[in-house]
Amino acid sequence: MIKTLNIILLLALIFIGCEDLFSDDTVYGCLDLNACNYSSSANTSDSDLCEYPDENFDCQGECIALIDPCGVCGGSGIDVDIDGLCDDIDPCIGNYQDDYSCKDIQVLFDFIRLNSSIDSIDVYDIGNNFGITDWNDGRLTYLSLADLDLDIVPESISLLDSLEILFLNNNNFTQLPNTLCDLPSTCDIFLQDNNLCSEYQTPEWSCINQFLPQDCQD
Repeated sequence: MIKTLNIILLLALIFIGCEDLFSDDTVYGCLDLNACNYSSSANTSDSDLCEYPDENFDCQGECIALIDPCGVCGGSGIDVDIDGLCDDIDPCIGNYQDDYSCKDIQVLFDFIRLNSSIDSIDVYDIGNNFGITDWNDGRLTYLSLADLDLDIVPESISLLDSLEILFLNNNNFTQLPNTLCDLPSTCDIFLQDNNLCSEYQTPEWSCINQFLPQDCQD
């Protein structure tokens, strides 16, 4: 009887020992305290699992470096005329360039930058290779950007404070910036044949001279 119990005990010890032998308590994880996903529950390091923030940013995506005048975190850009465009991409630096007002050029540049249908066009091609413009003493007085599949009117449109006529008809606009009505009260604005709904037929949008027809489902 005692011999039998000893055999059972021995077998139990062997079984328990084998179970410990084949058990695996390894928990892989990132053990780098500088990583965004450091794991306090891991006991074995796997550096391939570690995730790090982009340069000049913390793990929450916040900038931790100086922001340059062009609004780039950790950048070294220069914006001489403080218009929000780095000089290396700014088509017009200062007040005037080549006898054109930089305010007006910026609006044309914003149209190009925001609309994929014309984003390969040089800003100085407007009025030459596409669109129609008329300038007087360096200021834009007439602008036609009709039939160009445009989607967005830039907020900067109000900078065209010498504009007398604006044609934006037959594009794809579904909304307009409030700054549109900050154009001179004498400016005639034509926006027919877009996708603008009746909300733009209210008194606050009375600056629009020609609105209908529109292709819009209210």
